[in-house]
Amino acid sequence: MDELKDIEEEFIRIYERIVELRGIQTIVGRIMAIFFIEGRELDYQEISKLSGYSISSVGRALEQMVQLGILQKRKNVEIKRFVYSINIDFNQLMISVIERFMATFKLTVEDVRTLSQAMKNLAPKAGTEERVTRLQNTLANLEKTLEATVKYSERIIKELEEY
Repeated sequence: MDELKDIEEEFIRIYERIVELRGIQTIVGRIMAIFFIEGRELDYQEISKLSGYSISSVGRALEQMVQLGILQKRKNVEIKRFVYSINIDFNQLMISVIERFMATFKLTVEDVRTLSQAMKNLAPKAGTEERVTRLQNTLANLEKTLEATVKYSERIIKELEEY
């Protein structure tokens, strides 16, 4: 990986993986990385050429990115086309990825608590006591793990926001 082009491709792959974790198509990560590499406004034709994606795929991705607040779009009167610029940095992206996971964990904690409460109200039938105890213990462990994950995620987000 001695050539700049190889390093840039690997950088692009990193961004593709990051957005994929967020549940967004990899084309969005590729386009974001291209903006960071190029360091300037780009029109959809340039983005298509640099990304290797068709103009129609790029157009759909750009509109999605504008809606998500990742890109800004403006009309360039000199070239008579819309140009785009990046509106988010890596730090903000990581915070949003962690916040998405945290929201999922918080919802899951609530679901686990609901199940735990149902287990407490359950009158086990003969022969199911061992299963009930095992499930109660599993739910208790899952709840603790999820709560710890939320707690540490909140701490990481705070540190990233201060960074």
